[in-house]
Amino acid sequence: YDMLTHYHIISVPVTFQYNFTTSRVQPYFYAGISPAYTSRSRNTQNYSIPASDHEFGLSLVAGVGVQVRAISKLFIRADWRYEVVLQYPAVGIAYQF
Repeated sequence: YDMLTHYHIISVPVTFQYNFTTSRVQPYFYAGISPAYTSRSRNTQNYSIPASDHEFGLSLVAGVGVQVRAISKLFIRADWRYEVVLQYPAVGIAYQF
């Protein structure tokens, strides 16, 4: 049988970022910790495997990516992150305070 697992993660990460360059294109790495609530659901039809599971705990957060300065203090960024599970790459915007 095939089993598909879906994760719903609610967290508040505290991370520290290191930029490898200070030019317009900036590859970076970040790491930190996060209190995380994880809800896991499965499409299982096997009664020995629970259909859902909920956990709360401290999670390691780590990621790599690249950000490009669009205008002063506004960046377009793409990164790949691990937090509880390895997540799909994400694209977004960031503002530097």
